[in-house]
Amino acid sequence: MSLNEDYLRISVNDNGRGIPHEKLNPLGYSAVSSKTGTGNALVNLNKRLIGSFGAKSSLDIRSSNDGTIVSCVIPYKYLEEADINENAHR
Repeated sequence: MSLNEDYLRISVNDNGRGIPHEKLNPLGYSAVSSKTGTGNALVNLNKRLIGSFGAKSSLDIRSSNDGTIVSCVIPYKYLEEADINENAHR
C-alpha cells in the first residue's frame, strides 16, 4: 500500500510465471474464459472501483516472467471528501 498527495494504491503481487501478454490486455475490462471458469472477478472489481470512486480510479495489472502485480488506485481527494461527508452525518 502506498499513499501520495493524489492517490492511494493498494497492490497485491505474486511470484508466479506471470500472465501471457495476449491474456493480460483484456483482464479487468472484459470477461475472460479459461478451463477453470470465467474471469469476471477483475471485470467486476474494475467496474466497482469506477462506480464507487469515479473515473480517476483504476485497476492496474502488470505482469512479467517474475510474477504479476494487481493494483487498485483510488484518488486521495475522493477519500478526503468521503471522510468529511461521513463525519458530517455522525
